[in-house]
Amino acid sequence: MSHAGFLREHWTGGKGTWAHYVRTLWALGQEARQLPPLEGLGHLLDWLPALADNADLDEQDRAQLAHVARLTLAPNSCRPEHLDALRAAGFDERGIHDIVHVAACFAYMNRLVDGLGVTLQADDEALATEIFGAEALASHLAWGAR
Repeated sequence: MSHAGFLREHWTGGKGTWAHYVRTLWALGQEARQLPPLEGLGHLLDWLPALADNADLDEQDRAQLAHVARLTLAPNSCRPEHLDALRAAGFDERGIHDIVHVAACFAYMNRLVDGLGVTLQADDEALATEIFGAEALASHLAWGAR
């Protein structure tokens, strides 16, 4: 099952709000990628509070996003003390372990799919278009077709 299929089957919130949130986070990530890693991380972390407010995220969601952003954009900057923010938000060691594993597995799967040129299943294209926009999706599919 593709990422989009998994998310469609497991997402319990409003699709429009969620799609807007993911699209905005993706765009911020694209901006952050144009900067040196620590600057990109700072850019993303600067925007997360406003994004979280618009998506009505709680303290645990915010802590998760901040940690995953750091792990994704600047993994060498991760330190044991960064886990304290997750603990302060109420995560136990199992929860922290799960957060790191999901972020790492997602990064791995994206690199695997991109590296092999895997494309969307037909039934996932509508959701992917809603999340990323037609232009970005078309660009990605064209890249994958090479």
